[in-house]
Amino acid sequence: MNIHEQKLISKIVVERKLPTKVNFAYFHDLREEMMYIEQFWMQYSAIPSQETLCTEFPNLEIIHTPDPIEFYEAGVIKNHNEREILVGIENMLKFRDEGRIDLAISEAYSIYKNGVFENGKFTDYDDYDKTIYDMYNFRNTIKGRMWRFQSFPSLHEYIPALYGGEFHVIAGRPKAGKSYLALAMMLDLYKQGAKVLVTSGELFERQLIERCDMLLSGISPDFFEGGFLSPHKMNEIKEIRQRAASNGGKLYYLGKDHGDLYSFNQSKQDMRGTLYPVMSFLKEHPVDVVLIDSLYIYKPMNVSRNASTWERVTETIKDAVGLTKDNSVLTITTTQFGRSGERKKTGAKSEDVGYTDAFLQYCDGLYGLRATEEMQSTGTREFDILAVREGERGQLFLDYKFSPNVSIREAFYDFEEESEFVNS
Repeated sequence: MNIHEQKLISKIVVERKLPTKVNFAYFHDLREEMMYIEQFWMQYSAIPSQETLCTEFPNLEIIHTPDPIEFYEAGVIKNHNEREILVGIENMLKFRDEGRIDLAISEAYSIYKNGVFENGKFTDYDDYDKTIYDMYNFRNTIKGRMWRFQSFPSLHEYIPALYGGEFHVIAGRPKAGKSYLALAMMLDLYKQGAKVLVTSGELFERQLIERCDMLLSGISPDFFEGGFLSPHKMNEIKEIRQRAASNGGKLYYLGKDHGDLYSFNQSKQDMRGTLYPVMSFLKEHPVDVVLIDSLYIYKPMNVSRNASTWERVTETIKDAVGLTKDNSVLTITTTQFGRSGERKKTGAKSEDVGYTDAFLQYCDGLYGLRATEEMQSTGTREFDILAVREGERGQLFLDYKFSPNVSIREAFYDFEEESEFVNS
């Protein structure tokens, strides 16, 4: 068994992440094992456990790997290139002995390429394993990890996946349920193993935690309104939190009442009310996903006193996009529809969102959350995919339930387009 391949696979299983420089095509002895890991990742967005992998491949032994994953990648790459060179030499000598000089020269060039250009300075379209992997895994290695919402599978009919480094915006009328939906999405990824930061310019930390507890446990808001839960309910929530974190996810909160520790920049300027506390937090606590609830409440970090409202909003959006790109995180934020959107009787459009041009210029996805009177009676919301960089516009419906159990899930109803949308 190739020790370099064995060590890299062991490291992948322990750290639960794929390498960025190699794929199954670089493997020889353990190629099937690596293919299984990659196929498992494509299907479940997760690395198989040691138990699952060793059940599938009983002869595979997971060993101690104290060094960085890049060290083991380098060993696999070196072995791969050496094998390619040896095969090339054998072919070159064979073609020479057969008098096929043109093929011998071609093999000599391949030997030179594999020996000198270890990572490849050009692309050979006929190198199928490498080019296919590079092209269709480029987001994971360049932009960030791919995410899919397991609780909202129909969404991915329009948006195949979301990636680190992308900025997505959910707009809706006041009390339409934007925060609840965004939190449900965050918790979906958290349960998959994501490290998540939830921040809000409107809700206190206690409110954010309570809503997450309700969405995870299904416990009705009635149990929280009195400010006290029975010991039985508290133990139930504790167990549910532990199960939700079983895949290695982390969940951090930065409510409107917190963040003072991160609120002053190097010049001692007070940055409360801006996204500076979020940016400072991310420097100390790397995360995969960020929720910025009520972005419209935040102030820009750098803008003149004479700036117009439009300029201030645009600068705040740029602040949010900046922290998204700089940290390669998937960011989801909520905002409000403009006045024209609130008066409309038909489905939402991108121009209904307040400061649409600013959002469209910087966001990767723009979505609307609305409800007609008929939908309100059934606890349903319309979720419109208004604009996406990569995907299609579309529409799906969501069930909002708060009694007797809390849940937000896909719904499968038909509603008349003429129904009037209402503030909820």
